[in-house]
Amino acid sequence: HMAASIPRHRQLVIAQTELLKLLAQQASSKDREVRVALCHLVINLTWQEDDAEAQQCAARAAELKRLGFHSKMESLKLQDRDLDVRERAKTAAWQIEQATY
Repeated sequence: HMAASIPRHRQLVIAQTELLKLLAQQASSKDREVRVALCHLVINLTWQEDDAEAQQCAARAAELKRLGFHSKMESLKLQDRDLDVRERAKTAAWQIEQATY
């Protein structure tokens, strides 16, 4: 759970573009736990500790959007068969939207 740690750790995770591309593919995993974990990753990466982190948070959210995570979260929140996944995806999509405005 590096992404749930300090802002510097979130920055280290978001810099791993190739890893994030591979993780984005897991949005269609048959395992609900994998889909929930992916939502938690997005939620953690778009979490803003305080106002001083706003710019970094916005940059992380923009990168996630660029990598297709926002559209994947939108899809999960509307179409996933599991309520927990839908709720986590709703939070993840909302946080991406809030951070990129």
